[in-house]
Amino acid sequence: KIIYIGDGFNRKGSNKDLINDRITKGIRCLRNTIAECTDTTLGQYAIESLMLLYKTVFVKTILFNCGAWCNLTKQNIESLQVLQMKYLI
Repeated sequence: KIIYIGDGFNRKGSNKDLINDRITKGIRCLRNTIAECTDTTLGQYAIESLMLLYKTVFVKTILFNCGAWCNLTKQNIESLQVLQMKYLI
């Protein structure tokens, strides 16, 4: 495994490990932000708060250093999209 600017790439040079890491971090971020909003009584502002956290935390967690990604497969992109939809639904 090679580490480049905080991102891990496997010896084949694919992003599979990196995407799996981003998905794991995204799931953790998803759970934490929803738990935080649930613990805090936000009432009518819950959706607005979740969307703010989506833009400021979730997207940045998933796309950190995405400029260095290469060889993304259709499955990689779909995995990231599924995670995004889980947050937004």
